[in-house]
Amino acid sequence: MLVFAATALHSNLKDFLHLPDYPFLEPLGFAAFIPSIRYIAAEKIFADERRLLSVERELAIAREIQTSILPSGSPEIKNLRITAAYRPMTAVAGDFYEFAPVPAALIAAMIKVAMQSVVTCANTPPRGAAWVESHPFRPTPRSVRYRIVFMA
Repeated sequence: MLVFAATALHSNLKDFLHLPDYPFLEPLGFAAFIPSIRYIAAEKIFADERRLLSVERELAIAREIQTSILPSGSPEIKNLRITAAYRPMTAVAGDFYEFAPVPAALIAAMIKVAMQSVVTCANTPPRGAAWVESHPFRPTPRSVRYRIVFMA
């Protein structure tokens, strides 16, 4: 790069400072410029490759940590089959699941919120049942779903 810069400087100043003309200087400077550009490009490629390998190592560690905190299996409950699958969209995802007993108070709170969301169109038990019937659940062909209705 320095040779090319010196050649360019000489070429631009030779007429102004009345310097001698060296016809071989410009091709020599250009010949030195090409390998230096190749070197810079190779350094950039190698730096990018090192960064990519570092990111891939970090993702592998994150994937290992994430997999280690997921449940190893489903709970065994009589007359109930539980299945879970974890398939992140990318190498690592922010999703997480756990099998844990749910307290009755939490279930009651969830039911209360669900009922409050339909109170404007189903403010009495018969209207609530009619609303549930008028909004049928349509499962996808690959899924089996159940509708549970709780009215108090």
